[in-house]
Amino acid sequence: MARRRAKSKTLSFQRIQSSTKMLPELPKDLVEEILCRVTATSLNRLRTTCRAWNRLIEDDRRFATKHLEKAPKEFIPLMLRKEYRVFPFSVNHHKNDPSVVFKREVKLIYRLSNYRFRIDRVFHCDGLLLCTSDENESRIVVWNPFTRETRWIEAGLKRRDFTFLLGYSQVTSSKSYKILSFRSGRNDSEIYDLNSDSWRRLFDNDHSLELTVRYSGHSVSLKGNIYRFYGEETGTKSLLRFDFATEKSEILPLPYQCDSYDAKILSVVGEDKLSVLLKRCRKGSKTEIWVTNGIDDTTKAVSWTKVLALNLSKELQITDRGSFLLDEEKKVVQICERWFDNGDDENYNSDMLYVVGEGKKDLITVYEVPDIRVCWPAILNYVPSFAQIKLAGGKRKRGH
Repeated sequence: MARRRAKSKTLSFQRIQSSTKMLPELPKDLVEEILCRVTATSLNRLRTTCRAWNRLIEDDRRFATKHLEKAPKEFIPLMLRKEYRVFPFSVNHHKNDPSVVFKREVKLIYRLSNYRFRIDRVFHCDGLLLCTSDENESRIVVWNPFTRETRWIEAGLKRRDFTFLLGYSQVTSSKSYKILSFRSGRNDSEIYDLNSDSWRRLFDNDHSLELTVRYSGHSVSLKGNIYRFYGEETGTKSLLRFDFATEKSEILPLPYQCDSYDAKILSVVGEDKLSVLLKRCRKGSKTEIWVTNGIDDTTKAVSWTKVLALNLSKELQITDRGSFLLDEEKKVVQICERWFDNGDDENYNSDMLYVVGEGKKDLITVYEVPDIRVCWPAILNYVPSFAQIKLAGGKRKRGH
């Protein structure tokens, strides 16, 4: 059966190759319009059938941006695991024994050796992953796992104490990818521009960038802007949006205010929505999942809809360190968290995936964590793209 399917796929691919040779010459603009509406994974397979297509996909930065905007999006769940490595995963919802199924590791290799980069934090934007390491490493890396391109960036002494977040500004059809770096309690934030290959000091007079963002769940990138939680001196909790085009921060409201939260985590839903998980510090309070309907750029008003209100048992430990993915249509949320046993034996600590929603509640032990000093787990939805990482001098480096 497997041989039959493999043979069928081979024949289908051969038919595509032969049909492309038989196609009449089409205007270049029309070809682009057709190709930019094909999913990234399908287009990646087709590129070998035509040299002109391959050149367009590999070398035309304008096409990469156009494809990212127009092609149907694919979402691949990734998990950063305790061993500092990234894996695609899916959930097997077997009634008696639900489990997490991991696929082949997505490897990030040093450019001049076969040594694997030890990832302790990962941040997603436009199909690019910004990765940092907890080792004595002076560099950070922007990585496109889909095209295997990497951009190694010297961060120097800033590396150890700083938080790094990836976004972009856009003029017409051209995107300029940038990295925001900052640390808690200091007025020394900087921006790195991938086009100019340079760091420069940032002066944000509206709101300081002093709030520490230690964990992946505290910051997300949406349409090039950075969103994260912000705590004002009055005690008000808000969202802070950093716009790479204006290089300014803006305060946006959360769905509701309370004195304190047991947990507050950010995520992205689809292509254009923010989602927030909130749990009040109050006995018997529900864990709520909210999604934005829209954000008014002029008034800064945010329209929210509550998607889920969950009565979670005490065994489901959810903190600010967690991360989550929401299926808005099915009203199911996956929450990744490290579970700590109340006893003295640290061998009972485990990394967990909670799959909860309307009529569904699965508690899956991903693996035990005998040493809590290992990497904190995180999940994200990766969007395959042909986003190009321009190197200094205009060259691009393809990874191993």
